[in-house]
Amino acid sequence: MKKITLAVISLAFSLINAYAGEYQLILGQFTWEEAKMDAEAKGGHLFTITSQRERQLLESQFPELKSSNKISWAVGALTDSGGTWITGEERSYMPWRSGYGPGTYSGGHRYGEWHDGGMRNVEAHHSFTGYILETEDIAVAPNKDKKVLYSVIKPVPPGFSLMSILFSYKGNRVSTIFGDINNITVYDYNYMGGWVVNSYHTEFQEWDIPNHVLEAGSAVWILNESGAVQYIKMKGNIPTIWRTEEATHASP
Repeated sequence: MKKITLAVISLAFSLINAYAGEYQLILGQFTWEEAKMDAEAKGGHLFTITSQRERQLLESQFPELKSSNKISWAVGALTDSGGTWITGEERSYMPWRSGYGPGTYSGGHRYGEWHDGGMRNVEAHHSFTGYILETEDIAVAPNKDKKVLYSVIKPVPPGFSLMSILFSYKGNRVSTIFGDINNITVYDYNYMGGWVVNSYHTEFQEWDIPNHVLEAGSAVWILNESGAVQYIKMKGNIPTIWRTEEATHASP
């Protein structure tokens, strides 16, 4: 059992990455600077998209990002220095639309706008219709007697796959972990009662068993019938018993 626990700990820490945040659509009339200040006043920042995986996650939450030419949302990007994110994040992935971005238009077109499926650069006086507020999960120092909130984006390929439940968060109900993701069925084996099969129904917007608990450290089979990779953002705490076990294992 100790070997299994340590293996799960190792897997959890190896999969934790930089996608730690929550997203909320804020509508209104803003210039880019006004949107930036409004986001900061709300405790976050203008959204950034630093990888294709993160883009797909956001597009699943905000379908307008895919191709709508009816939106004009401020994004946390500037054309400065060859293109930068206002958060200072890695800039190897910046989804500028063809014909836009650093080196295009005049120097005044430096502010990022999401429009028609990608980013373009506009002037300071451009009027935006809103923005996506991104707020980061706060992690405390590991030597403090507090829990650390981690986040990871997990891809779910079409068909059957095995998924580890890495974290403990708000009771670990299936509805909390997976949300309202379509075409997904969870197969959870309970040694006392056999298989628990739980699906999300779009028509009723609920799970068969919404209070079904998936214990942190367990593994479940997932059936993805969408025909495409779907992404699930899992977040929560590393259970105290795991951290204690890891610390004991690491001691000489």
